[in-house]
Amino acid sequence: TRLNPNSDLAFFNTPNTEFSPYLDPDKRFVLFTRYVIGDESQQGIFISRNTGTVSDIQWETPVKLNIPYGWGAFVVGNLEALLYSDGQDIYQIPWNELDIPFKF
Repeated sequence: TRLNPNSDLAFFNTPNTEFSPYLDPDKRFVLFTRYVIGDESQQGIFISRNTGTVSDIQWETPVKLNIPYGWGAFVVGNLEALLYSDGQDIYQIPWNELDIPFKF
């Protein structure tokens, strides 16, 4: 199973702006950036876990990561670190410091 333009991604998409997706190669999770004007709780990098299988993907409600606003999220190695940019600088945060509310 793969994501394609015909996939139902309504659980990620809002009337606002979502962009810069990153799909884990094992389809365990997807990262993306959301920006909602005037609502800081909806501005940042979000993660959604697949509670299904590789062939039957079931995405959970996305959770905002507790990091400064940015985009271009990319995972280094096997969950070693998260790289992202704020448009001026590139940041690296160890994966185990991200305080994600679930494990893989």
